[in-house]
Amino acid sequence: MISEYAIDPEVFAAYWKDHFAFFSGAFDDSGRILSQYPKRWKRELWKMVEADADFSDNDLKRLDSLLADKILARSIRRKNSYTEKESWLERAEAEHNDFSFRAILSASNPRKHDDVVELDQLLTTRVPCWECSRNFRVERVARDMIGAINPILHRSKKIYLIDPYLSTEKRYTRVVSEICQAVSSPMSLYPQAEINVFTSVKGSIWRDCKISSGKRIPDSEEKQCVCQTFKKECVDIFPAIIPAGVKITFNVCFEKGGGIDFHDRTILTDIAGVDFGNGLDAKGSGKVVRLKYLDYYECSKLEEDFFSGQPLAYDVECSFGIVGTKG
Repeated sequence: MISEYAIDPEVFAAYWKDHFAFFSGAFDDSGRILSQYPKRWKRELWKMVEADADFSDNDLKRLDSLLADKILARSIRRKNSYTEKESWLERAEAEHNDFSFRAILSASNPRKHDDVVELDQLLTTRVPCWECSRNFRVERVARDMIGAINPILHRSKKIYLIDPYLSTEKRYTRVVSEICQAVSSPMSLYPQAEINVFTSVKGSIWRDCKISSGKRIPDSEEKQCVCQTFKKECVDIFPAIIPAGVKITFNVCFEKGGGIDFHDRTILTDIAGVDFGNGLDAKGSGKVVRLKYLDYYECSKLEEDFFSGQPLAYDVECSFGIVGTKG
C-alpha cells in the first residue's frame, strides 16, 4: 500500500530541473513515499543546489515548492547511520539491510545490488519496483487487515483509528491489539508511536445507556453515560492485550447539530491514510473488506475534522489513556 524509496540527494539535485514533471508525480498520492535518508537529506540537497550557479532564484523557488507540496509532506525521516562509509550509496545499502527500502535510486549500481535502480533506467523503462497498488481486498481477519498496512504502521510516528462503532467487543479489540503489536515490533522505526482512537462507541453501549435507536446526537447525560461505561470497559480489557508500555489515547466524540455525519472508518497516520470501507472490525474469514489508499487532500480534511481543525467537526466529550501491561 505504500513503498519507501531512498534517493541519493546528489542525484536528485542533478536531475530535478530537467525532469521536473517526473518528480512532481513521483510521490504525489501514488503510494510511493520518499525516505529522507539520512536525517539531514534535505539539508544536503539544498547545499548542493545552492552551490550550483546554474540554478536561478526562480529555480530555487520552484524546487522549494516541489519539495513542500509534492514530496516531503508525507516523507519519512530516518536516522543517520553507517557514517564510516564513504559514499551515500554504500550507507543506503547498509541501512537497507537493517530496514529495507522498496528501492534505492542512484546514478549507478557499482555493486550490482538487486534493489538499487539507476535513475536513468527508471526514467526510460518500466521498472516493477516502481509500481504501487492503492487498493486491496482482504479478509476481515485482524491479522490480515493490519498486515496489509504494516508498511505504513512500521514507519509512522502518529496513528489515528477512526470508527464511530469502535468498542470493546472482540471484533474491535483484536484489531487494536494487532496495531499495537505492529507498532511495538522490532520492524518499527518508532516503537513509541502515538496511538489515538476516535469513536462514538455506537452499538451496545448506546443501548445500555438507553439512547434510542435512530437518535443522532445524545443529550448531555447520555454522553456522560457512554464515556463512563466505555472507559470502565477499556480499563478492564485493553491493558492485558496491549504490549507493555504501549499507550493508546481514546477519544469519545459526537456529531454536532447541523454538522457532518460520523461515518468514517479509517486508519490515518502522519505519512498515509487508509479507508477501511465497511469498518475496522474483524468479522472473521469469509468476510471481505476493501482497503483504499487516501490521497493527501482526504487525509488533511480528516485531520482537520478530528484533531487539528479550528473548530473541530465533532465534539470530543472525553479522552483517556490506557497503557499496556502484556508481557
